[in-house]
Amino acid sequence: MAELPKNIRQVGGEMVSARSPFARRVLLPTEADLCNTLGITEEEYFQFLEGVAAKVKERPAAYDLIPDIRCDPVSLGLATQVAGGGLSLTFLGQVAVGVALTAASVLLAPKPPSQRQGTQERTADIGGTKKFAPQFSFNSVQDLANLGDLIPLVFTNRQIINSITYGGIRVNSQLIWSQMVSLGSYQQLKILALFSLGEIARKPDLKGYAIGDLLIENYHAEKIYKDTSGNIPFLIDGGIFTGADTNIFRVDDKRHFSGTRNPTTQATFGLSNPMPNATAYKLPYQLVRTPSNTDTDEYRPAGRITYKKRRKLLGAWPMRAGFVNSGNSSQQAGNSDATVGGFLTYQIVGSGRLGLYEGIGYQQDSSDVRLTMDPHGVEDINSATKTVREATDSYLVIGEQYMAGSTLLTCTQILEDNLPVNGRPWDGTKIRSASFKVIETGRYESIDDPNGGLGPHCGNPYWDTNGDFFTVRPGRLDRDDHFYYEQNFNDIFNPNSRYALQKATLGTISNNRKCHITEIGIKSKVFKEIQFANVNSKPTEEKIYEIYDHNSSLTLGNINKFITRYSFFKLQVRKVGQDTWNWLKPSTNTNVHTGLFCVRGNTPEFQYNYIRIDQPTLDQYEYRFFPWPGAAVVKEVQAYEARQRHNPVNAIVLNSNGARTAGSIDKFTCTVNGEDFVVQFAGDKNYVLTKQKLSNIEWNLGSPDKVKVGNAYYQVTGFQTTHDGSRDDYSISNLPIARPVVRIFTNKLFYPPNYGGYVAGSGAHGTVIVGWQNYPSAGFTQYSLYINQADVTPNIQGLNGPAWANHQIKAPGDNSPVEFHYTTLDGRGGKFTLGTHQLNTSSGNPIYGVTKDEQTALTATPSFQGEVNVQTLSGDDGSGLKANVVVYSLGVEWYAEWSLSDVGQDYSNNQTVYIDKDDIFTSEIINSGATDIKFNVNVNTSSSSVYSDEIGSAELNPYDAASDFWQYEGDRSSHLDGPEHQITYCNEIVETEGDRREGEPATYENLAYAGLRINSSKEWTNFSQFSAYFKEGVKVKSLIDGTRKATNLFPEIAYALLTDKTLGAGAVISESSVDDVNMTVAAKFCKANNLFWDGMVADRVNLREFIYQQALYCLLDFTIIGGKFSLYPAVPFDPNTFEIDLDGPHSKPKIKAMFTDGNISDLNVSFLSPEDRQAFKANVLYRQEQENGFPERKSAVIQLAEEKDANGNVLVSHVDDPLETFDLSGFCTSRAAAVLFAKYTLVLRKHLDHTVSFKTAPHYINGVRPGDYIRVFSTTQHVQRFNNGAILDDGTVVSKDTISGSKTFYYWNPSTIVAGEIMPVTEATVDFSNTNAVKAFAGSLFTIKESEASDQCYKVESITFGDDGLVELTGSYAELTADGKLAMLQNWSNSNTLIFTEGD
Repeated sequence: MAELPKNIRQVGGEMVSARSPFARRVLLPTEADLCNTLGITEEEYFQFLEGVAAKVKERPAAYDLIPDIRCDPVSLGLATQVAGGGLSLTFLGQVAVGVALTAASVLLAPKPPSQRQGTQERTADIGGTKKFAPQFSFNSVQDLANLGDLIPLVFTNRQIINSITYGGIRVNSQLIWSQMVSLGSYQQLKILALFSLGEIARKPDLKGYAIGDLLIENYHAEKIYKDTSGNIPFLIDGGIFTGADTNIFRVDDKRHFSGTRNPTTQATFGLSNPMPNATAYKLPYQLVRTPSNTDTDEYRPAGRITYKKRRKLLGAWPMRAGFVNSGNSSQQAGNSDATVGGFLTYQIVGSGRLGLYEGIGYQQDSSDVRLTMDPHGVEDINSATKTVREATDSYLVIGEQYMAGSTLLTCTQILEDNLPVNGRPWDGTKIRSASFKVIETGRYESIDDPNGGLGPHCGNPYWDTNGDFFTVRPGRLDRDDHFYYEQNFNDIFNPNSRYALQKATLGTISNNRKCHITEIGIKSKVFKEIQFANVNSKPTEEKIYEIYDHNSSLTLGNINKFITRYSFFKLQVRKVGQDTWNWLKPSTNTNVHTGLFCVRGNTPEFQYNYIRIDQPTLDQYEYRFFPWPGAAVVKEVQAYEARQRHNPVNAIVLNSNGARTAGSIDKFTCTVNGEDFVVQFAGDKNYVLTKQKLSNIEWNLGSPDKVKVGNAYYQVTGFQTTHDGSRDDYSISNLPIARPVVRIFTNKLFYPPNYGGYVAGSGAHGTVIVGWQNYPSAGFTQYSLYINQADVTPNIQGLNGPAWANHQIKAPGDNSPVEFHYTTLDGRGGKFTLGTHQLNTSSGNPIYGVTKDEQTALTATPSFQGEVNVQTLSGDDGSGLKANVVVYSLGVEWYAEWSLSDVGQDYSNNQTVYIDKDDIFTSEIINSGATDIKFNVNVNTSSSSVYSDEIGSAELNPYDAASDFWQYEGDRSSHLDGPEHQITYCNEIVETEGDRREGEPATYENLAYAGLRINSSKEWTNFSQFSAYFKEGVKVKSLIDGTRKATNLFPEIAYALLTDKTLGAGAVISESSVDDVNMTVAAKFCKANNLFWDGMVADRVNLREFIYQQALYCLLDFTIIGGKFSLYPAVPFDPNTFEIDLDGPHSKPKIKAMFTDGNISDLNVSFLSPEDRQAFKANVLYRQEQENGFPERKSAVIQLAEEKDANGNVLVSHVDDPLETFDLSGFCTSRAAAVLFAKYTLVLRKHLDHTVSFKTAPHYINGVRPGDYIRVFSTTQHVQRFNNGAILDDGTVVSKDTISGSKTFYYWNPSTIVAGEIMPVTEATVDFSNTNAVKAFAGSLFTIKESEASDQCYKVESITFGDDGLVELTGSYAELTADGKLAMLQNWSNSNTLIFTEGD
């Protein structure tokens, strides 16, 4: 859609240029709104405007006899009265004349009664496609789990009870394996996503998967791989994928480890924001012509004006910016490398030097009548080129990185008048100079001027007054002006082959871990756009003159389309920690191939490619993507085209469209510091770059005159065949080389109970060899291999079981080995062989084990490698053709590859040539009957004789597809505004199979995980978090029925965490250490009261603390009695139904023991702090589950009701009680359960105010366990916490309750010093009704001593043995009602006790 800066309409919003130097104007806000309303792009809107512009130039038929009155550059014929009364027409050519003047001239001119008027002709417009299918990639991907991360445990069991749904949970995954793949127009992500340890009872539904907050069911179904059941592959209890899913999550068909990530720094690379370097600017092409005969009084004036216009259009005008006097003459000419640490000087020249008025352009119109542009002027050229220099100034920033040609630079200073500019924009009048320091060497070009500037360059064009010229009187050359149009080029160059100054962004990727293989994904947007005259539609000069001779005019249509561009880069490597970068380029054919990569594109959409590097060792390396200038490539191709070099220019064109199979992948080997790197990619390794390929034909004139300006030349561009072998299946991945053989398994026997068919539900099959005796006839034995798909390596034969297609039949007495052979997809041999006899079938046929052997991958050493002469057949023309040849051989078996090294001369297309066998083969191969290798050559037959327009070449913009800078404003490239490439992912692969294996392949036993393969799209450009909805979690032992199944009962979960050796602490805690009887009661209690725990254990926890804390939420007590762990209900319940009994027959606690002052000692009473006694409002959070969807967090608020006296007066209000939040959303999916916990917590806080501890003899606690209830009857140290207060200086008593009469109390006065210390707590008696008596204790704190024994109920919290042989018991106060029930459990449903408030 059309876009503007987001704050452009705001006060102080962004300022935008009406037009940038290289693009059309910016949309007005109203235009942008219109585009967005209609859903069209900015490109489509401008295409509409161009169509309108063309349409308005058309005149209705009724106007055929009326002259065309407008300001377009069209031809006007004005009638002029001449001697004799006749009329003549003066053609003004394509001259824009003011409307008023033109109209007046037409109206005042005499009207010839019968003059036939000409027409306005226009060639066709071309509008290329402006809207393309958008391409998307994964901009970010979920990170791999780290070694040591906790594997989560998922516990849930979704069920419906009394029409209420409980359970279910969405679980975020942890990635244990990931790989990104580039497939041209999109990317593909493959992951193994771990969800839980242990066996999951039920796979997630397809609808339950999500990426981020988007459910996967909303995604295009065809972009997600699904198994035969139509779901995402999922293993409920680990292992490896088999069957059709076997090879999806492998690398090279092996179970190598792979981890992918998205680089975030130095991920962009390419050259951008090109700047001129003494290059030429050319005006857009216009068809400016006159009638064929201008030598008349009527036509000569207009003809002179037309010829001046045409000369202006032919001119190469200076950009007035470039490098000057930088380096020695060889370096400035681009013939030798730059000096590291040296400096280059770049100048931007303003108008002041030529004495023109301030701020305007540089080119003054000549006063020479032979050279003047009058009346056309040069203001348009001045304006256009000044805009380019202003943009150039904005690109120059001190400290930024640039490239001049292939030389890496950094800008060190920018001066004007020898003073720093300090960020001040260039005003267009003065010379601005920038200095660049050479960081890394390369080639560049610079003007070598003795005066230290760009003066000669700025003086262009220098019209050659000895050259060709236009004239309106060709027959009277001595009597008319000569309009010279040939130009002497002085320090001005075609930008397509000139080294430019550009911003340089280098991409770097470093291994995060040691690995064997690094795969790097690249996202590129490469294109060119042409907005120009449709020069392809230009007629012949003869036709043009015919039109003008008939009083008509002709204009060319417009072309606006995307065309081809090439973007180049090279690849470097170094080991992490080293300083020197090394080029990765083919070790063979180095004179043709320099390791040049390129991306070719012709649409403004992304394309996705990849480069894979097989590293020599398991180590960490760094790779650098070094952008390469197109001018450097063009120079090499020009040298090749001019036969100044005999080697064609090769490049690696990346093209990953659907390419992942071995046959679609190419590679080369590079030796760096004695180590071999193998670089693999999808594309063409030996793509020959030519002028034809690097030039878009849209710039070529359609019908040039047959004026030959260059002879045809014929040059070999490549070979029609580039490889051969002694066997058809040999390839670079399947060489005739002796490879080491690895034993995969020995005498394996996998024999499912229902042998002969698939195992129900698993898709697996046995791995056995059966010897079918007396078959196919008596005495014969047919050996048949039956194979489990997990034991099959993908092979070119397509065999994958369960029955191997090729049987081995042995005749009587045939003792040859029984072997079943195959060839892997990458060309390695493998076989299954007969093991030992194991057992028999039901019919008595022997069953044998199976042994598997397989060749390993190998980087082979060639038996021949070098350049050889390519021979011609007897009598054929051609000489000098050479090829680089590599031969791999073993005995008489061989495979050879060859590529063009020297093009030679005088060859014809499709000519047969050959490589002499004696030049490349061993004598053993030759003696076996090998012959010469014959093949045909491709010759550039399109390079026919070159013809031109009347003036100059018909190729207006050769090599534009590779150029760095432009000469026409209508030539726009994708690198003008920023780098074209981005590193989108890095796969780091560790080989776990084969010779270089590090460790063993992961088996993922006891892990529940999914395998996802998904293609990128608009919906998912960020793979943030892959999740799944589980209705049933890990299987554990059921305490209720003894089976293994999913559960959401916390006692069963706790039992598994304590006793299961896989899921929990079973390795150190045995089942005998758990009280399974009480645990079973607790499980039944939770089930009866719908207290479910649907959650995950995903963090490291102290197991005891975790069980204790979670048990509280389920109204359970966690105890350890006699070394046994136990859970038991914390509230009274019906022992038959296990339902909570709040006010029924089971609501009275059973008192297990009584303790008095006679059987206890050291009684202590501890009151809770005021903070712990503070009443509060309970805000409980829980989650409301949506099946296969995302949960919603809910809340409910409960508070205590007001406490009133008998008259209804409010004694205690709880309206302003603080709010405390309890988050149960991690496991609670029921509002009722959340509210139940909130009630329990509120009343527990209200009624529990103190605890007691005391010691007693062991025999007094016989049968007492934590969680039981006891009574304590004692007068020792018992106090009423709220019968306390303070005595002020005047005897006033401050206390919660009124205290009167004689009381025995304890008091303490911190200001009273006794024996040099603050007094201790002292007992006294005083009449609190007597103020004077009370004054004696002024300044004291006091508490009333209880004179009567206290009989209270306590719940036993702990029982421990002391060193003195006594038992210490602690208990929490349990207030009872008058009838012996627990006060805290009474009236829960009564609004006079609790108030329930709906939450959000």
